[in-house]
Amino acid sequence: MIRKMSKEALDVESTIAELRKIMQEIEPLLAEYREYRDLIKKLKMDRREYIREINDKIDKVVQNTEEIKKIKKEISYARVEIRLINEELRNIRNKLDEISEILSVRPTLNSRKLELAKKELQKLELEYETRDMDPKREKRLVERIKRLKSAIEEYERYYSSKKERVELIKRKNELIDKKRELIDKIEKLKAKLDELTSENDRLKEEASKLQRMKIEIDEKINDAMTRINELKQKMKPLADKRDEILSRFGIKNPNLSFRQMERIIRDRSELLERALRKYKKGKFTFEEFIILAKHGLI
Repeated sequence: MIRKMSKEALDVESTIAELRKIMQEIEPLLAEYREYRDLIKKLKMDRREYIREINDKIDKVVQNTEEIKKIKKEISYARVEIRLINEELRNIRNKLDEISEILSVRPTLNSRKLELAKKELQKLELEYETRDMDPKREKRLVERIKRLKSAIEEYERYYSSKKERVELIKRKNELIDKKRELIDKIEKLKAKLDELTSENDRLKEEASKLQRMKIEIDEKINDAMTRINELKQKMKPLADKRDEILSRFGIKNPNLSFRQMERIIRDRSELLERALRKYKKGKFTFEEFIILAKHGLI
């Protein structure tokens, strides 16, 4: 038995008019939805770039901070070394003062007289040890030995002090050069320290600025997401109604343009009418029977 033809199924013009009205309402909403979707995509890309830049600057600050720690240690070590040098220099100056006092009095002996004094001392010591003598002679001998020893010691102390002074002056100059190098090193390290500190201050300020910009982007993303959710709520009943109309004609792709939807609806409506006419005459195919049954026409 042929059922009464569904007005909605075959009333093509009213169906298309209804679909046109739906699409006219949904398309501007959909266009706005796509704009916000693309905006969010761009904002998220910008956000990732800001985060990358922030992380790069933070990494550089950490790297600089480690370098600053090393430089401060180097400066500390150099200052300790300078203090040790200063202490040694004070000792050298004190020793040079002592030597200056020694060298202020020239010895009574010279190199030629020194050899004669040593020979005489050797002779007298031998005489003192091997010969018996009266007390007066012994006393004069002992005094002479003392004077000779004193003169020899004075000579040796004088010339050993001159030699020591040369070595001390050499060492003092070496220490002064080393101290100057350390001072120059400290000045360079301090300059590098100031440079790294200034760079860190700049990097922190730039990172803070980027962080503020990222927060602004987060707010824009939230605002855009809020609007997208609003648009979804507005589009959902329209999309449901559109999809319900399209499903009557077996159209599963809601992204078609209205013109494409209209053409498909008209084509399939003609197919339904043709199948229905053939059914009434009793001349129809199994496929045509399925079509009519699917649309509730039989």
